[in-house]
Amino acid sequence: MKLAITRAAVPEFTGAAVFLRICRIEIFAKVCIIKLIMRNMKNIFLKMNLALGLVLALTAFVLYPVCENLRPDGTHMNCFYAGIFVSVMGIFVMIFSLASIWQKKLAVVSYVLAIAAAALSWLAPNGIVNIAGESWKVGLCSMSSHACVADTMPKVAIIAAAILVSSFAGLIFGFIREN
Repeated sequence: MKLAITRAAVPEFTGAAVFLRICRIEIFAKVCIIKLIMRNMKNIFLKMNLALGLVLALTAFVLYPVCENLRPDGTHMNCFYAGIFVSVMGIFVMIFSLASIWQKKLAVVSYVLAIAAAALSWLAPNGIVNIAGESWKVGLCSMSSHACVADTMPKVAIIAAAILVSSFAGLIFGFIREN
């Protein structure tokens, strides 16, 4: 008994069919990998914002302190108030992140508020956004050799940029995950 196998009898082994099968397997594998990555990144951006908010809150007075000198009249310099402002913005980022880790529905609001807080923590001390009271003003010293200009604000800019990137990435992954 002879068994004859022809191309017509086994059409799935033709070159085009094999190529299409390989392409389907590759696409399926890529989709599975993307779903796995997105499932594991569920809270990663919120946790990154929480950690970066803590670093931002500690930057102005603990990690890279602003100027400690007083003005000749005995009041604090503008950079002292900038340090307070940056620390408060870092605490706000932490609060937003903790609230959205606890309640998932607040994630989008948390990311948007973290973006605003990070942007303000750089804009206000640099004088782009004016925040002032009767006897105080958020700003930096005019001397480039002072700690606030030379050391603190470059670090605040890096941390604020990291919060912006993390928040935008969280927003993008959140919208992708929903669809």
